[in-house]
Amino acid sequence: MARKSSKKRRFQRVSVPAGTIGGTPGKSAEPVNLAEEYAYVLNDLSRMAILAGIIVAALIVLSFFL
Repeated sequence: MARKSSKKRRFQRVSVPAGTIGGTPGKSAEPVNLAEEYAYVLNDLSRMAILAGIIVAALIVLSFFL
């Protein structure tokens, strides 16, 4: 069997100049319309709900026969 490493990972802090996080330096942040950015999420959630319902219904039907 493989031996587990006893070394712990150490994270290093990196200093970033002010105003450079999330975009170009010196540029102000523009407001983001979340409804436009995540419009696909509602469609994906509805598809997953339908799929989950079908799977649960199949399990219930199979429980009568098995």
